[in-house]
Amino acid sequence: MKIPFVKRRSIQNGLFVQYFILISLIVILVAMIIFNTAVKIIENEVGQSRVEILKQVGRNINTITSAVTSISNLYYFDESLNAIIKEPPGDVQKTSMRLNSFYETACRYNLSFDNINMKLYTIIYGFNGQRFCSWSTELYNFENIIKKPWYEDAIKMNGKILWVSTYNDFEGCGEEKHVFAAARLLKHSLNNEHLGLFIVNVDEEVLLNSYKSLLIGENNIYICDRDGRIISHPVKSRLGNILQGKGFSSISNGMSGYHVEYDNDDKMLISYYTIPQVEWIIVEKIPLRILMLPMGRMKYITLLLLAVCMPVAFLVSYIIARKISSPIKSLCVSMKQVRQGNMNTIPAIRSWNELEELNNGFNRMIDRIKNLMDDIRKEERLKRKAELDSLQAQINPHFMYNTLYTVKCMINMNRYDNAGKMITSFLNLLRKTYANKWALINIEEEIINLEGYVDIQRLRYPEKFDVVFRVDRNIMSCKIPRLILQPLVENSIFHGIEPSNKKCMITVRGYRMNNRITLKVSDTGIGMNDEQIRQLWEKKHVQSDMMFSSIGITNVHERIRLNFGPGYGLEIHSEPGKGTEVNISLPIIYT
Repeated sequence: MKIPFVKRRSIQNGLFVQYFILISLIVILVAMIIFNTAVKIIENEVGQSRVEILKQVGRNINTITSAVTSISNLYYFDESLNAIIKEPPGDVQKTSMRLNSFYETACRYNLSFDNINMKLYTIIYGFNGQRFCSWSTELYNFENIIKKPWYEDAIKMNGKILWVSTYNDFEGCGEEKHVFAAARLLKHSLNNEHLGLFIVNVDEEVLLNSYKSLLIGENNIYICDRDGRIISHPVKSRLGNILQGKGFSSISNGMSGYHVEYDNDDKMLISYYTIPQVEWIIVEKIPLRILMLPMGRMKYITLLLLAVCMPVAFLVSYIIARKISSPIKSLCVSMKQVRQGNMNTIPAIRSWNELEELNNGFNRMIDRIKNLMDDIRKEERLKRKAELDSLQAQINPHFMYNTLYTVKCMINMNRYDNAGKMITSFLNLLRKTYANKWALINIEEEIINLEGYVDIQRLRYPEKFDVVFRVDRNIMSCKIPRLILQPLVENSIFHGIEPSNKKCMITVRGYRMNNRITLKVSDTGIGMNDEQIRQLWEKKHVQSDMMFSSIGITNVHERIRLNFGPGYGLEIHSEPGKGTEVNISLPIIYT
């Protein structure tokens, strides 16, 4: 099978491609580093700015919690409140007067905070049975207070404010009220007796209004406690739920900061700030792509820079590659001329020291080649003659051995007539074949000799095969090496026809085509597979009584190549069960 010739790249093209790739990679790498550095800087600046915004929200919420703390203190230290819950209800008229007085005070407090958009209502839960709600004492369900999960925690705070995360006060108010609360225990000023709970419920809308203006559509702002329970959010259904997120543990353990995490393949900037007074955490989640919109312009600038740098890299790579490769190309031109037979070329290169040394060595090599070529030609002629003598010498003993062995077998079988005919044919064949054994003979003479050989083999294998000659008369006078058809016919007889259980046909063809002589020997014997053909070329198919045929195929091929060159020789085509065809390619010679 022919291997297609692939033209190698020139050194200039190779250097150009490598330099262009190298410079391009450096430019792209630098551009990526600059772009990524800018992205990191902007991410940091944006993160810091969002934290500062959350700090401002935290200050607003701190103002709200401070106001709630103030109203809680006003009630906590109010003497009329203490008077109501210190004594059990006895005098209904007196208790009613105190409650009316306290109610008027609560209304004034609530009105003051309503003027600053602080929607709240207060609850007094006295352990002596006194109950009060600034929203509606008659409608409020006070018994649900002791069912709240934070009830016991408020008592344990021993008078300090317990900040209660947002919950729905539906059970107490009878309507949807999402409130966060400041609850504290009321105690006797003298003996610290537990008198009841005072609760300030603040509408969650108050917290929402503190950051509502920051909602830009795709960002989310949460206010949650240390446990992650959501205190405030625009979506009411999320209130009271636990804030989910991979990085919440780091948020709950820090005062303020930001980080980036992925949410459904969307890169999110998570900023947070902890309000120290109440330990609430303000968390903002916003897609980073919204904050990084200014980077779009820088991306276009970077791409423009790459578009400008690539042609420059192309030009620089070409100049460098051409400067380096120019002296090498000059040396290659000289080498090509020498390869074509021009030994008079003397290249002169002025370049780097290594190339000048290579040029000088090349010139010295040319001088030495000139001196050696004459000696090589002489030795080659002697070697070629010796090889031809050796190959021709291989043919003679094996051919004579096979023929004489056949005669012996016939005598042993008392077939004296056939043995005599075979000896007569053999002597005639020897006389014609080896009269001038080293010279070229014409095709007609080779066919005559082959017919004599076939007569011998017919005596050995009667009724086993027939031979047909179809040789163009126009090529009969052309010269070919002696004994190139006979080994091929013998190969057909021994390996294709003898093992077959049927009578076979051997066909010998000859014609001129494409300024060449083509000779073909085909048979209808058992044929060969690819492995057998390979072994035949490697001279592995050798048997003790049939060495001629195995040696003959490669012998013919090698003699033709030695005489006429590698462009001529044998080709074998065979298929098991269908036969074998051997093609001989020879030059046209008439002399």
